[in-house]
Amino acid sequence: RDMSFVRLFAIPRRVLLVPVRFSGHSKWSKIKHRKSAADMTRSKLTSKITKEISSAVREGGSDPEANLRLASVLSRARDNGIPKNTVERAIAGSSSDASEHMLLEGRGPSGYLLLIEAVTDNKQRTRPEIRNLLSKHGALLGEAGSISYLFDRKGIVSTSKQGFGETEPLDVAIEAGAEDVRE
Repeated sequence: RDMSFVRLFAIPRRVLLVPVRFSGHSKWSKIKHRKSAADMTRSKLTSKITKEISSAVREGGSDPEANLRLASVLSRARDNGIPKNTVERAIAGSSSDASEHMLLEGRGPSGYLLLIEAVTDNKQRTRPEIRNLLSKHGALLGEAGSISYLFDRKGIVSTSKQGFGETEPLDVAIEAGAEDVRE
């Protein structure tokens, strides 16, 4: 500390010496704030992906070759630079995790349909929170089955062209019941 400049404050029967500090800038404080913001966003992303990993493991097992949802979440984790040990801990600890999936249904302000898929550790808290959020924006939360019967769950299958004839992938897809085939 630089104590060379001192202000004197006269208080009756006492003299108070207070050091004066120069205002200025510190490069480290700017770096510290930027780093803190970047760490916060990385932490949120890591937390979100580890929850998805836990959910995928509970649904389909811990083998990414047999569990396509887990394989896609793991590739997203790799793309976002999440450390391997964090991913392994999420897979190992997923059996003790108590979070559950919820499918909520509702109608938007213009009558459009909403299917909300949520992962929560407390269904009794999540449902009212979503209902409150929707009602603030003019939407309504419906009962289970009120909208979901209008939708079909679909999947995507992709293959390489190698080893197939010109029309063979198209024929196989049509026989399997595919609705849309794209090259």
